Amino acid sequence: MIQQACALVFALALFAFGHLTGSPPTVTTVSVWGWLSAVTSGVLYYAIGFWLYLTGLQRIPAAVAGIFINLIPVFGITAGYLLLAERLTSGQWLGCGIVVVAVSVAAFLRRQPSNSAEPAA
Repeated sequence: MIQQACALVFALALFAFGHLTGSPPTVTTVSVWGWLSAVTSGVLYYAIGFWLYLTGLQRIPAAVAGIFINLIPVFGITAGYLLLAERLTSGQWLGCGIVVVAVSVAAFLRRQPSNSAEPAA
């Protein structure tokens, strides 16, 4: 909710800035390629992503899926490194490693049977 509110405030600020500078933005100033890129990125990043996530939620418990949500930034950073030739700092690599280890440990502990004895009925 906060993200949408911030996006709205940002869009309104850009609109006001455009009017103050004498070049207000209009829908017609966006090229066909720009619209196609926006729609494609929306489909790829949101529609397919949420569809895969919701499909996964049908097959595994929400608690398990919640553990793996933490890997999203790791995939983003790794994709930037592999596809866009981004250079990562040692702190970023360390952060990725910590997240991967933490998710792996949490997933491993989740699969272990509980050691607590069940109460007698």
